[in-house]
Amino acid sequence: MKKKFRLIFAIFIIMQVLIFCCDKNPFHPKKESHPKGNQPPETFLFLFIAETNLDSVAVDSVGIDTTTSKQVLHWWGDDSDGLVIGYYIQWDHQDEPTWTTSEYDTFYVPIRTNFDRFTLRVWAVDNDS
Repeated sequence: MKKKFRLIFAIFIIMQVLIFCCDKNPFHPKKESHPKGNQPPETFLFLFIAETNLDSVAVDSVGIDTTTSKQVLHWWGDDSDGLVIGYYIQWDHQDEPTWTTSEYDTFYVPIRTNFDRFTLRVWAVDNDS
């Protein structure tokens, strides 16, 4: 019984020496932590093509016939490290973006030529911004 106790005690002492004398603990290596920080949410945009209302309106002062085009746009956001709390939307003619918590809206864009281009930017905002 004494020999068994001495053997266990000797193993215990050797283990303590290994743990406390080594620069690195061989049993629990430290894992480096590399936090990413706040990641911006992804924003998605979907254009639903609605029925267009082609009411022609003559603009006498300019001499251009304009039509309106009804566009229903849907957007949503996905944030891997938080919650999406709202969205900024901005047309190319706007100086400042508009804040909204809605995920869709109907827009009427004036078509003045055979080919006209409109740019809409939408970006999601998370709770850590």
